Amino acid sequence: MLNRRPGRKQWSYSIDCKEIECQLKARQSYEQQSGLASYSLGAAFWEVRASKS
Repeated sequence: MLNRRPGRKQWSYSIDCKEIECQLKARQSYEQQSGLASYSLGAAFWEVRASKS
C-alpha cells in the first residue's frame, strides 16, 4: 500500500537570524579547533551494512 504524506515543515528565517547563525557556527568551529569546547561520545549503536562480495 502506498500512502501519500504531506511534506515536512520548512522554515525560512530573516537575514538577521541567518547572520547570527553564521556567527554562531563560526564561533563553534573556533572553539572546537582551539580546544575551548569539550565533547562527549553518544551511546554506541549497531550498524547494518551490506557485505562486500
